Amino acid sequence: VYDIEKGFVTHNFKKHSGIVTLVKFHPDAKRLQLVSASDDSTVRVWDLVAQKEVGCIKDHMSPATTVAFSNDGYTLLSSGRDKVINFWDLRKQVLVKTVLAHESIEGLVVLPSPPSDGIVFATAGEKGIVKQWKLSSGAICSVVASQSPDNSLTHDQDDSTSPHVAYTDLLVNAARTVCQYLGNELVAVTSEHNFLLLDQATLLRTRQIIGFNDDILSLKFVPSADGNGLSDRIVAATNSNQIRVMNRHTLSCDLLAGHADIVMALAVSPDGKWLVSASKDGTARVWDLVTLRCVAVGAGHAESLGSIAVSQKLHSYASGSAFFVTGSSDKTMKLWHLARASASPSSSLTSTTTLSAAAATKAHDKDVNALAVAPNDRFIASGSQDKLIKIWNASTLAVVGVCRGHKRGIWALEFSPVDQCLASASSDKTVKLWNVKDFSCVKTFEGHTASVLNVQFVCAGMQLASAGADGLVKLWTIKTSECEATLDHHVDKIWALAVAKDSSEMISGGADSTIHFWEDLTQEQMAADKIESDKKVLKEQELANCLRSHDYLHAIELAFEIQHPFRLMQILRDVKEGPKDQFVMAKPREEDGLVFDKVVAQLGNDHLRQLLEYIRDWNTNSKHSEVTQLLLASLLRVVPPSRWAEMDGAGKLLEG
Repeated sequence: VYDIEKGFVTHNFKKHSGIVTLVKFHPDAKRLQLVSASDDSTVRVWDLVAQKEVGCIKDHMSPATTVAFSNDGYTLLSSGRDKVINFWDLRKQVLVKTVLAHESIEGLVVLPSPPSDGIVFATAGEKGIVKQWKLSSGAICSVVASQSPDNSLTHDQDDSTSPHVAYTDLLVNAARTVCQYLGNELVAVTSEHNFLLLDQATLLRTRQIIGFNDDILSLKFVPSADGNGLSDRIVAATNSNQIRVMNRHTLSCDLLAGHADIVMALAVSPDGKWLVSASKDGTARVWDLVTLRCVAVGAGHAESLGSIAVSQKLHSYASGSAFFVTGSSDKTMKLWHLARASASPSSSLTSTTTLSAAAATKAHDKDVNALAVAPNDRFIASGSQDKLIKIWNASTLAVVGVCRGHKRGIWALEFSPVDQCLASASSDKTVKLWNVKDFSCVKTFEGHTASVLNVQFVCAGMQLASAGADGLVKLWTIKTSECEATLDHHVDKIWALAVAKDSSEMISGGADSTIHFWEDLTQEQMAADKIESDKKVLKEQELANCLRSHDYLHAIELAFEIQHPFRLMQILRDVKEGPKDQFVMAKPREEDGLVFDKVVAQLGNDHLRQLLEYIRDWNTNSKHSEVTQLLLASLLRVVPPSRWAEMDGAGKLLEG
């Protein structure tokens, strides 16, 4: 036991015969008691004042994993992997009650309750169910509420693919919350490092926080129902067989389980209702984003799927002509109709429709890594490790044209929302823009130092955003082929990139397990630049007025503010020689050295340091040398050494 403030050991207790696995202070600070548990299956109570053991509990058959105190502080609850909960009277040091939990308990918390209710507590363990218990005054313990399996982590009812995840801890929100989203809630920690926030009264989940994402392989915005805006959600595939549906603002997450292997690619319908996913298990699944359940499964590929794309016309979903396409390591591309998936009865929570491919073709000689559907749904583009991009007729899956030019495999494709062109990202470190009429390369964008893994159109097709294995997101202006910005917040390769339809937001994710949210601040920056420009014009006018009225001290201050060294030199020359529009009698030579003393004495440290930088540059021009030397002499004469010492870098400037 340590004194934190003074940093020394206050107590050292040595009675456990095994590794101490748990310690907990009594909540009543006046009692100064400590409880410890060990892998010797004992729980010991220590008195910090008497510095000795005052109780030893030996009734557990395995190490205790958690202990808790009743609200009145007189009863100790302990539980462990022996599947029992023990109640101890701390005053008499006797066992009061043993309750069978029927599962290994990893978390136990006592809940606030009136004394008439007895002891109310909650448990969580290996079965993945949170239970609320009540021990009445008659020593009768019963389960008064439990987390229903329907409120479990997953939304797929096939137990073989979505087993309940065990809990490793259970916490109760303290009065002083550490998060604005935590209220009167329990926090259950799962074996997958996720946090479930449960309503304390009903034990229903209110929020879920994902503790670890692993590699981010695919990210998509979920559009609003009209297709023109964004909903509050994004979907992510993260080197896992589960798909994450996240709230963009609270980061609360739902997990979609159903795939048997890693999900490689995602696509969302423009109305935000359907999500399609491609997995290494060789299947594509269709998910209803309203009910968060799988409604259809498409199987037929011989190997893992690596790419997927969905119809882009909003009208096609209402008319029943919507489709999606999948690309696989088996070198084939298949087209599937969404109409059968959407016709699956919504009332049945367990039924899924088995889809059959409407069309299939051998698309490339190597893995099909990228797919894109044109905005009018007439064409499909496919990219492969064979370095080729093929344009297909969406109705017949016949090849319309082939784009050649990349020196390595293709990783991503995207049709322009406004022009008849296609952007591609490749392992040859370039992004290319293709004309889909004659299939020629229109532009090549070079700048990445490693493979380019994703590309998206932004700003109504006027710009491109690219992401690469160099951990950089680059923004390109198509008209000039110039890189306008490089965003370097990722520390590893970036696999996923998505842009909102109005280009107001962008998200990126990659091998560093992080998701970055980007906001377009172009309009705000333009407005700020205009305000700054207007301020500069006003100061320029004020400076001209000061010179006209011979208010040189104020004019010098304004010249510093607008950072205009040439105007400052003109003002200093006027101070030395007098204004040109007035006749000034010649001054004695001995007064030249004192002419700037009054000016220098009025300057603050920031302006003095800036003036030194100007002097260093002026000294290189013989036209300014006389004024510069007189000014430097005044600086050394008027400013004491103590002030120079306070300025960062002033010493080096003086030496120069």
